Amino acid sequence: LEYKENFRILHITDPQIIDSTQMRYPTRLCKEEYEMWLPSKINEICFNMIDDLVERTKPDLILIEGDVVYGSFDDNGTALKAFLDKISSYNIPFSLTYGNHDNECALGAAWQNNLVKNTKNSMFKEDVYTIGLYDKDVLKRIIIMLDTNCCHDASEQSTKDGHGWYPTVKESQLVTLREFKEAIIKQYGYMVPTMICQHIIPKDVGEWLKSHDKVKDPFVPYISENTKDEFGYLYELHCPIDFEEFPLCKELNVDNIFLGHDHINNLSTMMNGIRVTYVTKTGRYCYYRKELLGGTLSIIKNDGKEVISEHVYSDK
Repeated sequence: LEYKENFRILHITDPQIIDSTQMRYPTRLCKEEYEMWLPSKINEICFNMIDDLVERTKPDLILIEGDVVYGSFDDNGTALKAFLDKISSYNIPFSLTYGNHDNECALGAAWQNNLVKNTKNSMFKEDVYTIGLYDKDVLKRIIIMLDTNCCHDASEQSTKDGHGWYPTVKESQLVTLREFKEAIIKQYGYMVPTMICQHIIPKDVGEWLKSHDKVKDPFVPYISENTKDEFGYLYELHCPIDFEEFPLCKELNVDNIFLGHDHINNLSTMMNGIRVTYVTKTGRYCYYRKELLGGTLSIIKNDGKEVISEHVYSDK
């Protein structure tokens, strides 16, 4: 993509669209949930909020940090198709990385990959891939989209496509990233500033949060003091993926990590010199706190070297 000063990225995460008419397990939803999550409610529950966020933030790029759909409620793929149609309608480049519910669809991961890749304005590739921001021929910043390889209820076809319960980063992904780093250094003589977008937190991030007393009783959330280095809320800490990311971040000159998965977290804090930000949940599917819905805006400044982020709340 072409870089410009004050390049704007809208992050959204965990829309987790549920089509109650495609309920895989007959007793999965109660009557009220079934009525609430009918396909006819998709604008009211999710898309109006995305419209509001795009209008207010005017992004140059839209990134989705996983769980676009709740795949076991989308076995015919119509919810994913509806989401992609909505995102592509803004005529803004977009991309995504998968969450633990995306690859559950009965049509399988390969079908889903093909659909996302062939959607207008999509920059998606599966597994681990990069997006470069260029000023003419000079690379200013890299965005790494990292699949954390976690599928909660994979369909038979998705399992055949290689998507199952693998809550870690694969060695093949690390090889790809290190080859990529070597190519950048060979061309430029240094590793340009980089950010990572993924769904589930890595092990060392979870351990850092615990060791710094930011993990409280679920009913007593950690609320930041809005200091220079920190803002937002931490209500829960899910099991992290079995991968320590900080060493890789040092190799790749990473200054920001953006996470999804934890619907009621949006803490942004400095960890070992890296800003780690839980993206604010988008849409009213599954569980949420209404005052914490919206998205997260990142603005890239100073010739690509600085990232300033803020949460953008929405009640639409």
